[in-house]
Amino acid sequence: GRRMFRRSLSIVRNPCSGKLWEYVSYLVFDAPDVNKTFEERMRHVQAVTEGNDVCAAVGMVECKGQKHLLDQLKEVRSKGGEGLMLRKPKSKYVRCRSDVLLKVKLFTDEEAKVTGYQEGKGKYDGRVGALILRTPDGREFKCGSGMRDKDRDNPPKIGDVVTYRYPELMNNGFPRHPVFVGPRPEFNWEEYKTSYRGPKKFKPMLKKQHSVLFGEQLPPTTLEAKIEGGKL
Repeated sequence: GRRMFRRSLSIVRNPCSGKLWEYVSYLVFDAPDVNKTFEERMRHVQAVTEGNDVCAAVGMVECKGQKHLLDQLKEVRSKGGEGLMLRKPKSKYVRCRSDVLLKVKLFTDEEAKVTGYQEGKGKYDGRVGALILRTPDGREFKCGSGMRDKDRDNPPKIGDVVTYRYPELMNNGFPRHPVFVGPRPEFNWEEYKTSYRGPKKFKPMLKKQHSVLFGEQLPPTTLEAKIEGGKL
């Protein structure tokens, strides 16, 4: 299911995960070695994964226009998804970035206070590698993406308010892939704190689900059946 990225990594990386692997699926979104159109490649993927309980084709629907696209984007975000992928009809597979496959997602801008710095490494050695930011509700995290050379040489001072941007929240309430936007010297932090509403608590639930949208719902795993039956 969505917003379970960190949990999934934990299962995959831990050699002692055991039966938790029942919740992991390998999702196939294309077949690069099949030299046919996208629609033909996906029919091939569906055929070779049919009936397999460890892998499946990613569910897809045909986009019927801009309104349909925005409606689907809104729905997938409401269920914890980051965004959508748009594939050009009848396109061949391209092994680099191109206009035949586009990502569609929204970003949220928020403000936070600078509380510290992380030292840079490699090409950023001797400069600021990342800002340490704190939100009005006390969440603290590092933010280095989006910083230009001049920002790393002369970073915002500790106590300054800055704007950052992120595509989604993780299940622990922290922003995923935060990006530095810029300083907010005239920003009224005290007023912002008064009206600020932090993210709602998300209770993660292990459930073998291929996709928030478009994909078929799978039958429960052995562990899910035990949990729902009150045996665990």
